Amino acid sequence: MTTNLPQEIEQRIEYVPKVEVTLEQAVDNLKKLDQIRHKIMRPGIDYDIISGTPKPTLLKPGAERLLQFFGLGHKIQLVDKKEDWDNGFFYYQYKVTIIKQYPDYEIVVAECEGSANSKEKRYRNQDVFSIVNTLQKMAIKRALVGATLQATGTSGIFTQDLEDMDLEGTPIQESIQQNRQYTDQSGTITTKQAKRMFALAGGNEEIVRTILQKYGYEHSTDVRKMEYEKICNEIEAAVDKEMREALLEKQVKEEIEDDV
Repeated sequence: MTTNLPQEIEQRIEYVPKVEVTLEQAVDNLKKLDQIRHKIMRPGIDYDIISGTPKPTLLKPGAERLLQFFGLGHKIQLVDKKEDWDNGFFYYQYKVTIIKQYPDYEIVVAECEGSANSKEKRYRNQDVFSIVNTLQKMAIKRALVGATLQATGTSGIFTQDLEDMDLEGTPIQESIQQNRQYTDQSGTITTKQAKRMFALAGGNEEIVRTILQKYGYEHSTDVRKMEYEKICNEIEAAVDKEMREALLEKQVKEEIEDDV
């Protein structure tokens, strides 16, 4: 069929979006991302768990570790800056570009901009002339974390909403330090953490109940914090095993049907 539309429009019309991975591959990718957080990422260094936030906060070292794990690099570009030395106002805006390097070329995977200025609440009571370098690094960190979350598809696991953190993951405000939960292993888990166990199991309540009973728990909210990560890992392992068995059963069934 011939149309009078320009060639570039015809090409655009012909494109039909399609899923590039199978359902099994998508599920496996999600599981691997969650395993990265629990087995590779270090609490208090790569990410921080802060009371009142829905997801762990990704820190600069964690962003760098994720990029390394995925084989990605990054470039930093100064986009804008304002330096008023007379009035003590400083503003910096940086763009971080995540790239995938190949022998003969490179591709841009994600980009994000971040900024910081001396009038932010955390800097108002400080000697502004002594934190110029800190402002620059903070702007870069914000851009790096945002771009990394996009490039690695980990925004469902981590967040960058909590900004009152310095470059190494140490809270600037003492009140925040009191809420750091990764060092607090006393008491039982929260309702959100309990829901996460069922999310890891893909909604399979039987898997969760079986593992909880193994540890002597009747209800998910009874789980002690010190055993939480271990239980989550066992849930993931049980789901992986169930999925492998289901795939094997499917393959056997298909082979039998083909023989018939």
